[in-house]
Amino acid sequence: MEGIWVGLVVKTLAIANQKGGCGKTTTAVNLAACLAAAGDRVLLVDIDPQSHATLALGWEPSELDRSMHDVLVKADASIRQVIRPYEQIKGLDVAAGSLLLSAADLDLNAVAGKESMLARHLKQLQDQYDLCIIDCPAYLSLMLVNGLVASDYLIVPVQTHFCALYGLKRILETVQVLRRRLDSCRVRVIGMVLTFVEEKVALSRQVQQQLRDFFGELVFQNTIHRNIRLAEAPSAGQPIITFDPKDRAAVQFNALAVELKARIHRLVGEGV
Repeated sequence: MEGIWVGLVVKTLAIANQKGGCGKTTTAVNLAACLAAAGDRVLLVDIDPQSHATLALGWEPSELDRSMHDVLVKADASIRQVIRPYEQIKGLDVAAGSLLLSAADLDLNAVAGKESMLARHLKQLQDQYDLCIIDCPAYLSLMLVNGLVASDYLIVPVQTHFCALYGLKRILETVQVLRRRLDSCRVRVIGMVLTFVEEKVALSRQVQQQLRDFFGELVFQNTIHRNIRLAEAPSAGQPIITFDPKDRAAVQFNALAVELKARIHRLVGEGV
């Protein structure tokens, strides 16, 4: 995929599912890390009030002087002020989140065009990155709407458990509503990634097969299996590819990054 980004306006990718515990932040952090390690310029934007993406890469949100909350609610704040380089991987930057984002719905209640605040800030970075990856909240809020409106594509992580299908249904409905009601929303689902896969568990295999039967090629071929080392990596402030580069999860996320990049390349070629 060398040269995919040449002459291409930066692409923005939301990671979202309206169900917690599906591996959303894990997917965002590790995809961003793998793409940057492969040579791309990647910005990971944390707009989830839990700020787990920020924590997972070694920053304590409460100790940061500015965050994405300031960017979105303060007229004099610039997104460049909250971007920090992740020193272990060249090309990976993080726009940090904070708990204050939970109040953004109230802070922006009377602001015109509030659903496009993030999109306007990201336009300032068109020449700086190849790809922006947005870690969105796992519930319907102004931050989720901002993440989707700002994005070209959406990846939905889906845990291979029955209840996860309801979160998938809700996020797909949200996308349809936003595209219908907001001219500024152009996001489309680029794929679903199966997480917490357990090949020896019948229910996991059943849910995986149901998703592939119904959604076909929209489901990524590469999956992320339940993995202890992957769960331990955030406590060290690292993605899996630096925490344990030989671990199975590192191999799986690298393969998923390659598949994602190929999918973006195909869609760009089709003019989508």
